Amino acid sequence: MEQDSKGQAKGALMKSLDNALTLLEQFTPEAPAFGITELATRLGLNKATVFNMLKTLEAHSLVEQLSDTKKYTLGHGIIVLAGTKLAQSELSHVARPHLARLSHETNETTHLAILHRNELLYLEKIESSQPVRVAARIGGRAPLHCTANGKVLLAFQPNEVIEEALRAPRARYTENTIVDPAVLRSQLAEIRQAGYCIEREEFIADIRGIAAPVFDFNGTVIAAIASSDRPHGLQKGRSKRLCHSPCEQQNRFPVALAINRIKTLESGSRTGPASPAESDHAIDGGDLHQSRFAGDAGDCAGSRA
Repeated sequence: MEQDSKGQAKGALMKSLDNALTLLEQFTPEAPAFGITELATRLGLNKATVFNMLKTLEAHSLVEQLSDTKKYTLGHGIIVLAGTKLAQSELSHVARPHLARLSHETNETTHLAILHRNELLYLEKIESSQPVRVAARIGGRAPLHCTANGKVLLAFQPNEVIEEALRAPRARYTENTIVDPAVLRSQLAEIRQAGYCIEREEFIADIRGIAAPVFDFNGTVIAAIASSDRPHGLQKGRSKRLCHSPCEQQNRFPVALAINRIKTLESGSRTGPASPAESDHAIDGGDLHQSRFAGDAGDCAGSRA
């Protein structure tokens, strides 16, 4: 009997913890503040329970109450936790100089993303100096099916993960967004073959992205590196080297394994995606080879309408 009571108490505690974490997940850039009634409705809980959770979270600086509206928003304790996590990220630390160099050479926004649940999560970002910038942010999330980073991350997942993603509802963000699972499945196979993806205004109108995978030492894709720009930027005649690193770094850092996989991109005629032999050569540390792309839509591995 006593054992049953302990088990019930533990279950209630875990449920309360789950509710508190779910409460924190309600706050987004689009919805940064909530009142108690709003949160109670979202969580399906009574207002007294939500009030008690908020006061506990407030005591740990995870939420704070706004003095003017009396609504709650995330607190500075979240920044402390996020900063600790970012400081622990070797991937972000190693990738940052490569992203910075890429942004400098192309004058485009560059970012590093990982797979998080059924979305992509931005770990690092280098802004371009252009007045019009890509609205991605560190800690921000984006869909997999219509972003260059997302398609690359999904393409190299096990088949069961891919199929689960293709069964999930997919929103249409622009007229170029592809939601047909058969078309997406074909695109993901092309991305695995070519080792890169160009996304053309599928997520945000007038923004295109180029992405390629980051491999760890076991050959597992752990992230994606991308460069984003307005269409006229990606059509310019200059080369866009997504990554370049001395070969001696290849065995030292996880990101370096992706460096030879990410191609030099040039507008103009297209020679076609890399063959399997070329891709293997690139991964093994051979010289970077060039892939050319035409300026109009439809020529990207994974970007057919």
